[in-house]
Amino acid sequence: MAKDIIHDAVKNALIKDDWIITHDPFRVEYEELEIFADLAVEKQKTMIAKKNDEKIIIEIKTFAGRSFIKELQHALGQYEVDFDLLELTGLDYELYMATSELVYKDFFLKK
Repeated sequence: MAKDIIHDAVKNALIKDDWIITHDPFRVEYEELEIFADLAVEKQKTMIAKKNDEKIIIEIKTFAGRSFIKELQHALGQYEVDFDLLELTGLDYELYMATSELVYKDFFLKK
């Protein structure tokens, strides 16, 4: 499974923000289906505010292909499948997509 070129940068940023990498990659199985998300991470709450730990799954996307729209379609499709499988399996994770700041500013903040 090939990693996006920003995979290590995202992982390092999460670690610096006190997230614990629990899976790299994260495998989800449901019946005959199996998917791999890029990372699963947890952040433990302090003892004072101890409720549930935060657990998230992150899909990392570089959008480095020739067509941003094609890459976006692929990423959104993968995100939707991941989201549906998390619901079907009852796993208690929030799902996020990570990309570079440059891609975010150039493509997602355009008006």
